[in-house]
Amino acid sequence: MGKDPRSKFDQQVLGLVAERYPASYAWWTDNAPRAKWVPWNQQTFARDADRWREIARLSQGQAGRAKVFGDHARRALVSITHFESWRFPHAALGHVRKTLETFLVLEAITKSELNWSDWLGGLSTWFKQLLEEKLEGGDPWVAGEVLSEGRRLEDRLKLIGQAHPAHLTTTAEILKWVQQIPKALLGPWQEVMEPASWAAPANLDGDEWARKREQFGRAIPKEIGPTPEVLGLQDLFPSRRTVEVLLLDQLSGNAWMRPDAKTIQVAVGQHAEYARLVTDLRIWWWEQSPSMDGLAWALADPTYVEAVILAVWSGLSANPKGPADQGRKNILARLRQQAQVCAIADAWLWLNDGDVDEVAAWLLPFFGEKGARWLIWRMRLYPGYWLERERLCERVEREMHPLESLQAWEGWNRGPLPPD
Repeated sequence: MGKDPRSKFDQQVLGLVAERYPASYAWWTDNAPRAKWVPWNQQTFARDADRWREIARLSQGQAGRAKVFGDHARRALVSITHFESWRFPHAALGHVRKTLETFLVLEAITKSELNWSDWLGGLSTWFKQLLEEKLEGGDPWVAGEVLSEGRRLEDRLKLIGQAHPAHLTTTAEILKWVQQIPKALLGPWQEVMEPASWAAPANLDGDEWARKREQFGRAIPKEIGPTPEVLGLQDLFPSRRTVEVLLLDQLSGNAWMRPDAKTIQVAVGQHAEYARLVTDLRIWWWEQSPSMDGLAWALADPTYVEAVILAVWSGLSANPKGPADQGRKNILARLRQQAQVCAIADAWLWLNDGDVDEVAAWLLPFFGEKGARWLIWRMRLYPGYWLERERLCERVEREMHPLESLQAWEGWNRGPLPPD
C-alpha cells in the first residue's frame, strides 16, 4: 500500500510550524520542538515559501483542518513572496518576543521548567546575523514599532532572568544585542516599503466607507447603565469542562487558553477585565467543533475568529429579550461599536489616504487620546485588517441574527473555517 497523503501533509505542516512557530507548536502539541532559532534572512524565507506552496497544493480539495492549513499557507505565501513582510525589523523582534512570552506562560500554566539554556543560547548569534541583513525600517511607523517591540522584548528577557537567575548572564548579553537594533534604523535600515494589506482594495469602495463615517452615531458612554451581573459569557455559552483561571501580571491585557481532556486553562493579565467575554466564547466554539485540533486554531485566519466573536456580541446586545443582563448588553454594544469605528478609520486611512491627525480626532470620542493614537499606529502597519474583520462580521451577523438562539448557528461546527 502507498503512503497516506494526509500523513505526508500533516508531517509537512508540523515540520514547518515547529521551525517557524516553535512556541505555538509546543503550546498545542504538548511536544517541545528542537531549540533552534531559524535564521531571519531571504534564503530561509524563500525555502519557507516553497514549503508553504507545497502545503497549499496538498490542501486543494480538502476540507476541515486541512483547508485551514491550506488557507494559512496561501496567506503566508503572499506575505513572503509578494509583500516580503519578513523584511520589517519589528516582525523579527515580535517573533522572538512572542516565542519567549508563550514559553513563559506555558511554564506558568504547566508548572514545568523549560530548557531555557538551549533557547537562550543561540539568540545572541541570531541577533548578530539579523543586524547584517538588509531590512526596511525607514518608515516612522515601522521605527516606532521597532522601539515598542524592543521594549517589550527587554521586559520578557528581564522576566526570564528574574525567574531563572542562572540565566541572568545570558539574558544580559541578549539585551545588549536587542538594544543595538534601533541604531540600525539610523544606518543601513533606511529603505521604506509598503506594508502587507489584509484585504484586497479592489473589493472595497472607499466612498461607501466615507458615507458610513458621515452617518455614524455618537460614542456609547463607557459608564452607561447598571453594573453587569457577570463579566463573562459562560452562563450563556457553558463549557463541558472545568475552566481554571490563572492571573499573570506580566501579561497586561492579554489572555491565553489551553484545553486538555478535563480542564481548560485560561491565563489572563491584570488589565484583561473583558477577557472572559472572548475566552468563554472561544471555549464554547472549541467544544462544538471537536474535529479541529489546537493547531488548526493557531493557524486560523484571526480576522474570521474575531469576526464571529463580534457577531455574537452584536446579537446579545441588540436583542431586548435576550438572556444577557442589561449591564453586559451595554458593554457588548460599546465593544461592537468600537469595532465598526475601527473599520471606518481603517478605510479612511488606507483607501482614502486620510490625514492621521484628522482620523485620530474622529477616533478620540470612542477611544480617548492614547487609544486613538495607538490605533492609528496599528492601522498604518496593518492596513485593511479592521476592514476585513468587519466585512466578515457583517456576513456572520446575517447568518446568526435571524436565529432564535445564537447557539443554533451552524457555523460553530465548522470551527475556525469561514464558509465558502
